[in-house]
Amino acid sequence: MAEENNLNEIFFLSYKGTSETLQEGIETLACMGGDGQMYLLMGDSLYSIDWEGGEVVVLVDSASDRKLVVNDSQTAVAWEIGQNAGSVQILYLDNGDSQLMEADTGDRISPQGFIGEDCILGLSHEEDTAVSGALSVNPYYAIVIKERDGAEAARYEYEDIYIASVTVDGDQVILERLKKDSEGGFSSTDSDTLIQSNPETTESMTVLASRTEEEKLRTWTLSAGASSRETEYRAPELVSYAAGDSLSLPTISEEGMSLRYYAFGEGDLKAVTSSAGSAIAAVYETMGTVIDSAGQLVWIRTGRDVSAELTLAESTAVSSSEALENCLEQILFVEGLEETLLNDLDTTGSSLDIPQALFPDRVLNLSGCTVKALLYYIDRGCPVLLQDREGTVLLLVGYDQYNVTCYDPTQGSTYKLGQQDAADYLESGDFHFVGLLPSE
Repeated sequence: MAEENNLNEIFFLSYKGTSETLQEGIETLACMGGDGQMYLLMGDSLYSIDWEGGEVVVLVDSASDRKLVVNDSQTAVAWEIGQNAGSVQILYLDNGDSQLMEADTGDRISPQGFIGEDCILGLSHEEDTAVSGALSVNPYYAIVIKERDGAEAARYEYEDIYIASVTVDGDQVILERLKKDSEGGFSSTDSDTLIQSNPETTESMTVLASRTEEEKLRTWTLSAGASSRETEYRAPELVSYAAGDSLSLPTISEEGMSLRYYAFGEGDLKAVTSSAGSAIAAVYETMGTVIDSAGQLVWIRTGRDVSAELTLAESTAVSSSEALENCLEQILFVEGLEETLLNDLDTTGSSLDIPQALFPDRVLNLSGCTVKALLYYIDRGCPVLLQDREGTVLLLVGYDQYNVTCYDPTQGSTYKLGQQDAADYLESGDFHFVGLLPSE
């Protein structure tokens, strides 16, 4: 209470998850709403906390799966609701107002981010889902920006142009684009940028900043600006803990929740991502480590042998249409499992989806990291599946100081590539990398 110069604990909220998950959630959303509720993102769930009434409500569970996004000022959030992403809920935290944005029949709608309080939405046709390399893609045919009152501030839509991904950077919306071919497939084309002018946007000033001292203590500093000489500094004379109620978060089943990947380097958390490859790329240069939200070690830069070679089953050349199945047979052989596991397997999906049935909870999307980073998995006894957008399928099965060894199912044999040649060929952006979490 300011008038008494006291700092009192209003309520205490216990949390049993990892510190990394807690930090990620609080940095994304932790605010007092204008309606008297506290909104908090913890453990991939969005909570509304009525601290006066002692009630905690789960507004959104599986937030990452529902593609929850938060604006920079933490005054607006949006997430997918309904089956097949048929609608998006937008909630304004300053007064509790909300909007429901619904897709047309046969379409999907997904939140992409905010510019101020204007929500960016991606629209896609369900029928445009296709396999592109190792991934199933459902690109957006249009991007729309909706204002707080529901009016459409901008729309990006061109014939035969689709959007693969959307990145928000300040008032810029960066679009990675695709073209659709006559056979229904998609190929990359030049990116584009949508600039949204917002005259009401004001530059925010960071008031509190932190730094970690050598003694591992965190020090908080206050930026007082030009009038610091006139600023009155006060510290509470009394700090009262255990004065507030202890609230408990509702128990939420983690079954079916997507894993998050935590990238550590130089003693700090560098990135939290939804794919293992992106996390590895974030800390490869800093000799980093990646763990997932289940506490499993996903990748580490150090401790790899200078060479490794996996033993494959004897094989003969197969057609390109049989290449993926042949590579899966080789992976099963390396894992010591029977080929008969493939008999009832649906192989019509992507090469990221198909292995999930064979290796539940072990499949990793490693796209985005370097070939050298992939060698960790070979060293741990796990081949890495490589597939480009045209359907070429290879297995990475060995390495030494100078070369990597690839298995080509259409030749039924292995061959060596210089490490630099392999990097030039495989890191071009056309190839997707799929690996397995090493078993204990």
